Amino acid sequence: MDEAKLFFTAKNMGDYSWMHNIFHKAANFFYVDEKLYFYRYRADSIIHNTDLTKMVQRYAIAKERRDFYKLYYPQMLMYANVGAFKQAWDLCKNYACPSAAQEKKIYLEADSFIKEFANEYINVLKVGKKERLSLWFYAHFNKGVRIWKWLRKKIVFLH
Repeated sequence: MDEAKLFFTAKNMGDYSWMHNIFHKAANFFYVDEKLYFYRYRADSIIHNTDLTKMVQRYAIAKERRDFYKLYYPQMLMYANVGAFKQAWDLCKNYACPSAAQEKKIYLEADSFIKEFANEYINVLKVGKKERLSLWFYAHFNKGVRIWKWLRKKIVFLH
């Protein structure tokens, strides 16, 4: 069983985590040029939650989707990479590396993916100067930030 499925329940980001599987299994599907799909925004939904565990879950789900597209629909991989990058970026820019083993592993995968895909993300989405600068600082100084946060915890602990 997939790591993300072990770590999460199916209710998290349900449409994002399952729609590609449904399309893959369908014999036919059709495009209708009307808005028939509406989101219901809830303050407590996973997509609006900034809790570390929820953000790790969001990236893991996006990574699973990216892996699916890489395997079955490589021509669509760029779109899956952009979606995964957004989740990875939300996670890594807001949190230092978690200490729980499973969350840490996923976080470090997200961190590596950011560094690997950042330039492509910037070019594909025509990212503005502010986000470009933020990505550059993250790519070049994130280890320093992690060390600083770790030292700060140790210093506070000693007092």
